[in-house]
Amino acid sequence: MFAELKDPVRAKIERYGLTRTIDPHHFFPTIKSAVAAFCQQTGAHWVPAAQTASSQTAADGGQPHDPPGSPPAGSSQRDP
Repeated sequence: MFAELKDPVRAKIERYGLTRTIDPHHFFPTIKSAVAAFCQQTGAHWVPAAQTASSQTAADGGQPHDPPGSPPAGSSQRDP
């Protein structure tokens, strides 16, 4: 699926003949419309990241999360 392609990019895709390989129905004007089509085609349920982050923060007492793989807060990133 492709969403929010700029006109020059879409024109190149068509000029190179890629729409013979890529079904034109996989191009969407917005990310929202692409997600809606994906959900409809697959039966997936989409939860926007903003809702997921706020529910995770509320579930753990409002404490912020460190990104995975990041050093714990207050630690040095240099080796001793």
